[in-house]
Parts: sequence; C-alpha cells; structure tokens
Amino acid sequence: MIRKTRQKLRELEIAIVTAEKEKKDEIEVFNFKQKIKKQRTKLEELLEADKREMEVIQELKQAKKELAKAEKELNIYLQNKAVLDNRAGELMNLTVPS
Repeated sequence: MIRKTRQKLRELEIAIVTAEKEKKDEIEVFNFKQKIKKQRTKLEELLEADKREMEVIQELKQAKKELAKAEKELNIYLQNKAVLDNRAGELMNLTVPS
C-alpha cells in the first residue's frame, strides 16, 4: 500500500511538472496540487501506521522471548521439585520403621 501511494505521488508530481511546462489550465494544475497534497497526507498516515505496527511487532517479539524464558525457568523448577520430592520420600522411608 505504501509503495502504491508513493508511486501515485510520483506520477502526480510528474504530471504537474508536465502541465506547468505545457502551460496548461491553472485549474488543472491546481487539481494536481490538491491530489498531490492528498497523496502526501495518505502516505504520511500509512507510514505512521506502519511505524506503530512495527512497534507492536517488536513488543510481541519481546513478550514471546520473556514467555519462553519463564517457561524454561518453570520447567527447571518443576524438575528440581520432583527431585526434592523423591529425596524427601526416600528419607521418610528410611526414618519411619515399617
């Protein structure tokens, strides 16, 4: 979408230069200027939206990394807990006479 808007803007800029060289009607030149203004505004809006999207993507990537790290830490904790539970069970069996 940004590429198309930039292309349209270039085409309008070329058209206005051509119209001015050929001494076309002032209304036509004015219309080209208005179209150029609209395209520039649209391009700025698209670029701003793209920037916001990229920021959101970066935040999501960071959250994904943090989630993966937390998952690893949880797995390590659960493994350690299982080992400690097994040791505790073994100690209980040793100290409690059957």
